[in-house]
Amino acid sequence: MIALLLFACTTLSTLDGATTLDPGEVQLTGAASVQGGSNAVSSATLVPVPQGDIALRVGWRPDTDLGLRLYAGGVQADMRYRFVQGDTWDLAVAPGLGGLGLPVGGVLDVRAPVRAERGFGDKGGRLVLGLTPVARSTFANIQAGSSAHIELYMGGVVRMQFPVGPVLLGGSLDVYAQPARGLPPAYSLGVDVQLRKGPFTRRKG
Repeated sequence: MIALLLFACTTLSTLDGATTLDPGEVQLTGAASVQGGSNAVSSATLVPVPQGDIALRVGWRPDTDLGLRLYAGGVQADMRYRFVQGDTWDLAVAPGLGGLGLPVGGVLDVRAPVRAERGFGDKGGRLVLGLTPVARSTFANIQAGSSAHIELYMGGVVRMQFPVGPVLLGGSLDVYAQPARGLPPAYSLGVDVQLRKGPFTRRKG
């Protein structure tokens, strides 16, 4: 059981930008990534571990949507609010809570990502840049008692996405500094496919 907790980590990948869904619009995302440095095993061996995600987003109100995300062993929920819709850049914040639980303990994340998004090219491409502060609490229940500690991370993301027929293809590189652990940055490199109810809106960037 202790080995399971050593392997456990919350997902690091970014699946969205700053452009929110319209009220009532639904988006389904499937994603795959490799992530390194985010748990004890990958930090020690320098071998990245695979991660998979399935995410659902629903447009709630103008400039606001809600997301629910399932990944290997855990779940994450967030609310995204677009506070700037500019001629070139959109800006949004998406505070969220997520984590995973095991019989021997678990991990809880509080995140507050800030995203900037703009269009490029004539094919409907989108560029996303962002920062993600994370507070992660890891706790364990062992025979001698229980223990917990909190770590702070700061992450950055570069993401690109393109409409291809009825779907949206995306790719993201996330890098997280780990000052509390004194380790090299953790990272995630992933791809994803999104399907929305209704046609994509191609905005000029």
